[in-house]
Parts: sequence; structure tokens; C-alpha cells
Amino acid sequence: MPPRSSEATPCDFFLRGYVKDQVYVPPLPACIPELKVRIRTAIETITADMLHTEATPCDFYLRGYVKDQVYVPPLPACIPELTVRIRTAIETITADMLHTVWNELDYRVDVCRITKGAHTEHL
Repeated sequence: MPPRSSEATPCDFFLRGYVKDQVYVPPLPACIPELKVRIRTAIETITADMLHTEATPCDFYLRGYVKDQVYVPPLPACIPELTVRIRTAIETITADMLHTVWNELDYRVDVCRITKGAHTEHL
């Protein structure tokens, strides 16, 4: 799934960010088996309480979006540089981006309501 896939749910955004935060910490995995172990370990630390949050879909989207804009090589070397990157990333967020997130959530809720919660492909 692409980082900002329209098929991603708010929970997907949270889980993607959480797992990335747990897996990609120095020293970085040196091989695929080590990467797989880190991913499994990160997933095993996810609790039910973590999935029950008052965060909105926009919160999940914005967290992922800002992280993707800020943490690109070369990484910020100091707090002022990090602050500038965060502000710059936030300034690129448009009202259309936020409307798209809310419209997608609204669509998904409608599908769930119409199908009475049945499994649907690509929801």
C-alpha cells in the first residue's frame, strides 16, 4: 500500500507510523531476517488500548504526512533545523488534502452502514 493510499484507514496510518518508529531506529537492520524480527517485535507490542484513541482521521494522516516530509535524508542536525522542517511541512498542507481525508472517511462509514458492517474489498 502506498504511504498515502486512499484505501488506508486511520488505523492503518497509525500502525504504519508506529511500526516504522519501532523498526527504523539506529542501528538500522543490516539484513532482511533482522528487519523481519524488528517488524514482528513491533507488531507484538501493539495493544488494544493503543487502537482506541480520540485521534481523528486527519490526526493520523497529518502525523504520517509531516513525518514523511521531515525525516528525509539528510536528517536534521539540530533542533532549529527540525523545527523549520516541521513548520515547512505543515505549511504545505492544504484544505483540499484535509477535505479528501474527511470525504474518504465519510464514504467508508456509508459503505459500512449500507453493508451493515459486512466485509468489503478495498474498504
